[in-house]
Amino acid sequence: MVFRIFNSLWHHIRYIPLLSALSVSRGRAFDRRSRALGALVGLVVRYFPIARRRVERELSNVYPDMPRSKRLSLCRDMGRNMGRTLFEIFHCAEFQTLQDRHSVSGPGLEALFKAKAEGKGALIVSGHFGQWEAVRAALKARDMETGAVYRPQTNRHMNVAYTLVLRLVVNQYLQQAKSELAHWSGTFGRVASLLSC
Repeated sequence: MVFRIFNSLWHHIRYIPLLSALSVSRGRAFDRRSRALGALVGLVVRYFPIARRRVERELSNVYPDMPRSKRLSLCRDMGRNMGRTLFEIFHCAEFQTLQDRHSVSGPGLEALFKAKAEGKGALIVSGHFGQWEAVRAALKARDMETGAVYRPQTNRHMNVAYTLVLRLVVNQYLQQAKSELAHWSGTFGRVASLLSC
């Protein structure tokens, strides 16, 4: 009982700063709000000891010879990108309207158009560098339905907010589970976007 109360309180405490940051500047342009949250998260990752240690530890594993000053700079840049990505995820409906930013190309695109024309579904496994929602937005602009498999968030408030966003931008979604993938591939009518979240 005590653990449940403490855990619930801890979820609130961890979610309130993100909710505040996502909500504070609603009257400003999308890019300015995105950059502002990116800058804020960049500062947190660079100067907040718990976040900095975690990022530095992982960078040390990948780049053991990297000077600390460069690691700290990279911490800030990673935080900035993470903040922008969070903003774009939680404002995904607005992000998807910015079609001048989203483009798709490559040999798989013809296969998607062919599958759509034949009324078949397709799975897209996105190895992305950057915002994975851009893939979904580009396909949606080409009248291709998308779905998603997502990993539930550990913070229950964050998970509720994230699933609400998913409901707005995808036709169907499933929580990540190995046993569900086979079922999922037959669930969607047309083109499904399988994105690692």
